[in-house]
Amino acid sequence: MRNIGLFTKPKISPNKKWSSGYYSHDTMAEFYNQALMMVHPSSGEGAARAVQEAMACGLPVIALKSVVPWLENDFSCPIDDLSQLEEAIMTWVDNPQKAMEMGINGRKWLVENHAFQIMAAAISKFHDLPKSQQTP
Repeated sequence: MRNIGLFTKPKISPNKKWSSGYYSHDTMAEFYNQALMMVHPSSGEGAARAVQEAMACGLPVIALKSVVPWLENDFSCPIDDLSQLEEAIMTWVDNPQKAMEMGINGRKWLVENHAFQIMAAAISKFHDLPKSQQTP
């Protein structure tokens, strides 16, 4: 495995301390905007909100298909299992232009499919259905 410096501390501010604790929304946006990609190896996630946040910042995403089933090859790298993780990461490390294009495509897709107005309309439509037809 090549050492590509993926696990270095983000260069936010010398006054901010690095920890694995809570970060504000603004600080998370700073982290995302400094990254080349979002690698989300979780095998048990609910809504995968971090994936959506990264996509909103224009990052391409690598994640398990089983955890984030709506990811598409046009803007992400959905993998079947974690054994594919290194190859997926290296593909974008070796081709940052492709990673950037995927991030742009992902942000566009997110805005078109997961924007607040779209989600609110879908929820409203769901609640207008008779109870017997409401299946999440």
